[in-house]
Amino acid sequence: MVQNEEYIKKLLNNEIIEFKEKTLVLASKSASRIKVLERAGLKFVAIPSLIDEEKLKTEFGEVKAEEVAANYVKRLSHEKAMWVYEHVKNAVVIGADTVAFYKDEILEKPKDEADARRIFTTLSNSTHTVLTGVCIVDDKKVDNFVKVSPIKMLDIPKELQDILVKDKLTYTYAGGYCIDGNLQGRAIFEKEDFNNILGIPIEDILVKLKEAGHDFSR
Repeated sequence: MVQNEEYIKKLLNNEIIEFKEKTLVLASKSASRIKVLERAGLKFVAIPSLIDEEKLKTEFGEVKAEEVAANYVKRLSHEKAMWVYEHVKNAVVIGADTVAFYKDEILEKPKDEADARRIFTTLSNSTHTVLTGVCIVDDKKVDNFVKVSPIKMLDIPKELQDILVKDKLTYTYAGGYCIDGNLQGRAIFEKEDFNNILGIPIEDILVKLKEAGHDFSR
């Protein structure tokens, strides 16, 4: 994986990044997504989009149902992928956006300690879903889809919450948690949903890349 600061400088200067050979680009700086692609043995470059996500979220409006949440992550993943695609040449770009959804509320990255504690209390001893929107852009062909994974969360006691709300990593994850990190062992889910819950359904992506005739393996 290459995550080059020179690429960021070029983007800030509104320059186009042109690759000599067809290159897989992950439109994200998410450590979890980068880890998933590395584990899959892919050769890729990580170039995050510079879109105003908060503005997009405001424009989208309230999300009170899971089907709306699915459209929401599709929209954000599409915007991320397209923004990067428009700034690169000779690349296949993958954008992704992940949220946790419980009853009638999207649970994104906690805003502060109070919000983190509220989210952990909500998720404790309950079942929720994680939705990841993915957008693959390849020579202007766009494949935009959503993967939904149910999760049963075990008890998150106050003593653990006290630790989690002080952990900086809590504020980098949708729903405030990572299944192989701060809440490892407390989330019950199907094995095939593991990578999707981390932020990107790599198995589905690998199938689509293969169908398109691409091999980005290291």
